[in-house]
Amino acid sequence: MTIVFFSNVLNHHQVALCDELFRQNNGDFYFVETANLDASRQHMGFRQFDRKYTIHTDGNPDACEKARRLAVSADVAIMGAESFEYLKLRIANSNGVTFSYSERWLKQGWKNIISPNILRQFGLYLGKGRKRKWYMLAASGYLANDLSNLGIFKNRVFKWGYFPKYSESEKELRDANEKVRILWTARFIDWKRPYMMIGLARLLMKHNYDFEMTMIGAGIMANEIRMEVTKDCELSKRVKLKGNIPNEEVLSEMLRSDIYCFTSTRREGWGAVLGEAMASECCPVASSAAGATPFLINNNKNGLIFNTDNLEDLYKKVTFLIDNPKERRKLGCDARETMLREWNAERAAKEFLSLAKMKLSDGEAMPLDSTLPASPAYPVQLHKTI
Repeated sequence: MTIVFFSNVLNHHQVALCDELFRQNNGDFYFVETANLDASRQHMGFRQFDRKYTIHTDGNPDACEKARRLAVSADVAIMGAESFEYLKLRIANSNGVTFSYSERWLKQGWKNIISPNILRQFGLYLGKGRKRKWYMLAASGYLANDLSNLGIFKNRVFKWGYFPKYSESEKELRDANEKVRILWTARFIDWKRPYMMIGLARLLMKHNYDFEMTMIGAGIMANEIRMEVTKDCELSKRVKLKGNIPNEEVLSEMLRSDIYCFTSTRREGWGAVLGEAMASECCPVASSAAGATPFLINNNKNGLIFNTDNLEDLYKKVTFLIDNPKERRKLGCDARETMLREWNAERAAKEFLSLAKMKLSDGEAMPLDSTLPASPAYPVQLHKTI
């Protein structure tokens, strides 16, 4: 069974999964890079990896031709970012199994329907696509909702995400006798909601909680947040702004932090940082509307979910964890187990290969429902705390 994965670049979000697909499929796997890593992503610390299974098409006519042949001939194709031309070629000429790897389509609601990328995929599906073995790998708990609202890909959506490498031997750096450490890491942009963390810090101070908050990242709101912190002497003692730091240092911060706040809105297609925090045993408090939350968080089992944009609910969940350290540590431990046993590259590759083989032999059969990657994804209700 030949598998080919088309996407813009082989980055740290994909490389562990691709290594596993190559290994578990006995080397019959290719990754086609359709672009190069742009400067903005390089500045954020992204790396472009090179592997023997990688085909670099940028400026290479021979590689482009090989990629086009694979798009038609491969038994299984995964279509990621910047791969539409290969997807169109495959749908027109191949009876193989195709999976599009996608975050939610309607991140900003119905206004996204006029997106050229969505319109051309929608048109392709309504044409030949619906007659092919074409499925969706949902890198968002809400993609199935969007596709259901559009009336497409019924019973063709499977749970997916991003699967960076997690270490089973990481040593936690947190100290139970020290003040509670709260972590937030993201770009400082509106829909990541960095200002919610400042509101949270003020509420915690108002009610005399002893804590330390670290915020990591950069963006257009960073100076605004920094000014807000520095003008308040008491706030500046509690909140530390670290800017962009290497991913290894981010992971170290996760290992020493007790609580991770994931505050993004529905515009967060996935949010790989949530999985990294969970794998570090840092107890997550996750926004209900963010893409990764429905797949990764089992509320009150391996983390807590708060109502998106509701500062009072975020405060309630965080203070519960501060007041109940044993419960906090148990939730963090179970979060780590979720990532190391279920939502990791090795398990995702194994489940995907089983799904792909099943679809090659019988395109209509559906596996049993489960919480694992590559299991069926259905529309979900937005979690709301009463």
